[in-house]
Amino acid sequence: MADGYNYCGGDRSRFVALDLIDRELVTAFRNYINPTKTLKLLRRQGVRGKPLYCCRVASRMLSERLERAGVTQTKGLTARLPKELSSTALHHFVRGLFDGDGSIFSHVAGLRSNYYRYSWRVVGTLTIVRELRTVLRSLLGVRASIRQTGNIHEIYVSGNQQIHTIGTWLYNGATIFLGRKRKRFDLLEAGLPKNGN
Repeated sequence: MADGYNYCGGDRSRFVALDLIDRELVTAFRNYINPTKTLKLLRRQGVRGKPLYCCRVASRMLSERLERAGVTQTKGLTARLPKELSSTALHHFVRGLFDGDGSIFSHVAGLRSNYYRYSWRVVGTLTIVRELRTVLRSLLGVRASIRQTGNIHEIYVSGNQQIHTIGTWLYNGATIFLGRKRKRFDLLEAGLPKNGN
């Protein structure tokens, strides 16, 4: 949902697209779809000069199924957590949100230069960040706050133990994820600093 697009241009003009800086995930998406014809992996200039890899699939069925699940052209304004998700699939969906629109970062805590405090966040619609806060609280006991800057909303969690709890939940049984973001959780486990997203 985070870095994808569902173009619903009528009966004949429907496609689903995924645009990411992470080639391995776009390739995995392309391979998962496994169409009868070859899909092209496009490369174009992305944000801050990084390459952006794109995969577009012309599939009315896929587009309509995503639309029924709430992934519409206006998802940036209307997105919410899908109600159909089982409790065993919810963490996979949230991991996808985090991979697309989230970050984990650290900073030196106070005068103790060998201790790093981690924070975790995901941006989205007000509805989705409120629902995500409820999920984190009820399933994991994690306390989160919601911040707003203009029309952008984010759920924000701080505290190394809470971040550890989130990471353990997100990556439980995971086979598809952004390695660079998973590495941040691994660094937390090792007690090492690493800023970034």
